[in-house]
Amino acid sequence: MKKQFLHIAKFVIFNILIISLAFFIAYKVRKYSLKKKSKKNETFMQWFNQGKITPKGLFVSLLFGIVFGFLDNFFLWMGIDNMTSFIPGGTLTKGAWGNTYSDFIGATVGAAIASIGVDLVGVDTSPPIWINAIAMPIGCIIGMLIGKAITTRN
Repeated sequence: MKKQFLHIAKFVIFNILIISLAFFIAYKVRKYSLKKKSKKNETFMQWFNQGKITPKGLFVSLLFGIVFGFLDNFFLWMGIDNMTSFIPGGTLTKGAWGNTYSDFIGATVGAAIASIGVDLVGVDTSPPIWINAIAMPIGCIIGMLIGKAITTRN
């Protein structure tokens, strides 16, 4: 039990480090880009929130995140269920191919729906970066539950 806890703790710490590093680099690149263009510097929170948070911006970002997450897990579930006998390799290889397929569907359709949302709602600013981090897991859980219910597979 202690060995399992240590393993999962290392995994969680690794993920936190990767996310932190990605945000740190993205923020530093943003600061460099603003300086190069002789524009006003942003604090980390200004960058993270993409300026002023508006209800419309939150809505569009939630829409994209939930739709992407839903489609990603739903089509992963349905893709693996329908294509597993056609995909060569073991469980991880089949899972990676299924993930590639579902990411393509989720990103493509999610971006289209977000574009529709932007035009219908009239958002002219970038939505906060952190909203997708909240919305995507919500959509993923919904997609997984519906995929499970439709296929009756675990």
